[in-house]
Amino acid sequence: MIGCSGNQLKLFAAISMLIDHIGVAFFPEIIGFRIIGRLSFPIFSYFIYEGYGHTHNKLRYFRRLFGLGMVCVLGYALFSGEFYGNVLLTFSVSIGVLAFFEKFCKNWEESKPFQKVGSMILFGGELAALGVLCTYFRLDYGFLGALLPLFLQIGKLFSQKFHNSFLPLLFFAAGLFLLCLQKGGVQWYCLLSMPFLAMYNGQKGRFSFQYWFYWFYPIHLVLIGAVSSIL
Repeated sequence: MIGCSGNQLKLFAAISMLIDHIGVAFFPEIIGFRIIGRLSFPIFSYFIYEGYGHTHNKLRYFRRLFGLGMVCVLGYALFSGEFYGNVLLTFSVSIGVLAFFEKFCKNWEESKPFQKVGSMILFGGELAALGVLCTYFRLDYGFLGALLPLFLQIGKLFSQKFHNSFLPLLFFAAGLFLLCLQKGGVQWYCLLSMPFLAMYNGQKGRFSFQYWFYWFYPIHLVLIGAVSSIL
């Protein structure tokens, strides 16, 4: 099939992230490493949405990401004495946001008109609570970064209504644009990930790399940290 499979895109994102972190650790003065690294987060965020839609156990999906994220948090805290909400925790929040939105949509369809207001208030309150937590715990890419998969889901709802398959990617690009406005600087280069995502053919790929991608994040950070300490 023409295009790129999910595994190919995730492998590309993993290499991009590796180059970024190598640049941070060993070549901080070379901005090219950071530019290449900006391609990673949007691609992984896109596939967090894909994974949420295809998993049979959403709670286990959340616990897997959150558990690995907390292991990284503890390791970083022991090494530096600081708490930092890494990208795995960002994606854990993304899963929570998608779950809240799924519940909101179900309540909206089943509720009477006056009950819909209550559903909107509840969903808004849940998002506000997550936003406060993301700010307090210095979540990587912030709350707006965690919301990116929600842009895809909203785009999907509009695509079903208007029969336009490009709307989810368009909404995702709008979310990325807002993230760039918020972060500024080198973050603008994350928009270069959109042509790669546009090549996604909807296929997983021949081999299953599911757990390899989960463990790549903490393992490559440990290896880079170890080499950096030795040098």
